[in-house]
Amino acid sequence: MGRMTPSVDAPLIALSPACLDDAPFLLAIRNHPETRRGSFSEDAITQEEHQAWLTVALASPDRCRLFIGIERGLPIGMGRLNLDSDRGEAEISVTVHWDHQGRGVGTALIEALAREATTLGVKMLVAQIKEGNTGSRIAFARAGFAVEEWAEGVVTMLRRL
Repeated sequence: MGRMTPSVDAPLIALSPACLDDAPFLLAIRNHPETRRGSFSEDAITQEEHQAWLTVALASPDRCRLFIGIERGLPIGMGRLNLDSDRGEAEISVTVHWDHQGRGVGTALIEALAREATTLGVKMLVAQIKEGNTGSRIAFARAGFAVEEWAEGVVTMLRRL
């Protein structure tokens, strides 16, 4: 599987920094059954729990960068970079809205996050994927990630920048 070229065969995704106004969208995609099936925590979270997490995440840009993926003016998903500047690494996570899955949006969102990570000085992206989340494994592989480890139900994939 080669890397997709967004301008040719994948949607073009822009990143918009997330804000508190994005909370309803983020909570909706986080609590969707498809998202929960692919998540390490399959439990639904409350609006209060989500608001508390989002407030902390947005207040810590040196540790967490949260984005809304935008295609043709519409929010299609979210992307997160958990930064470890001491190591030059970031854990990357994406969630694609259920109406936009299956057409390359995940890979395009990962590519957009990789470009953003490069501007932040990140040298290595790390993805932790639940073993049964085949769609995520495919999207990350198409975005140039390679499997580093497969252990205890978790697939760790890496991409050097």
